[in-house]
Amino acid sequence: MEGEGEEDFTHVGKGGKATQYTAEGIYKTLQAIQEARGKKVSLMLQPYSPRIETSQNTDRADQIRILERLLDVAVTPYQRIRVLLALVSSRFDYNASIASYMPIEMWLSAQREIDNLIGILIDNVEYSVQEITNDYDDLVERTPEGEKDGVVRIRGSIISFVDRLDDEFTRSLQNLDPHGTEYMDRLKDENGLYCTICRAEALYEKKQLPEPLARVVTRRLEHIYSKVH
Repeated sequence: MEGEGEEDFTHVGKGGKATQYTAEGIYKTLQAIQEARGKKVSLMLQPYSPRIETSQNTDRADQIRILERLLDVAVTPYQRIRVLLALVSSRFDYNASIASYMPIEMWLSAQREIDNLIGILIDNVEYSVQEITNDYDDLVERTPEGEKDGVVRIRGSIISFVDRLDDEFTRSLQNLDPHGTEYMDRLKDENGLYCTICRAEALYEKKQLPEPLARVVTRRLEHIYSKVH
């Protein structure tokens, strides 16, 4: 029947095992991915091994695909924020240990998702992403009605995402041939990056958070300065 089950997604993982993802199971899946990422960190502290690196990237790519499915089935602002925080982090961590810069397609996806995340936070003022929050149960849906002051505070850092996005853009330019077409194409992405920085500035102005606001304004001015000079 048309439209039936369109909010459920089935993911085929290693060994051909199919897993269905629904909004009800989002938090358990996020917890499993976070635990798996923690195990990868301990592996990265060991001496370099091509086999381990290949396995890590395969697992990380699978985690990103799962998070993309979770974003498709997320229905509440809290669910979308939680998934986007995990998804952007996973993109930045994808091959940080072996690549000179973040793959451009991965970077573009991260940029779109950061824009999405900022948009949700601007449209839903009762949700806030902060580096320091009180402890909360990661497996439970949270709403403004359930908070004492009506604000759901979620652990994370938008400014860190913006910083990393900007740094990865600069790193890619440093590693591309300045006389090549790929370099010129990459330069065109600065307009989108600048818009993301401006959106983050608007978010922090609205939330009245001076420290991250100052950091993001500095980033914006650096792009203006580099264009003028």
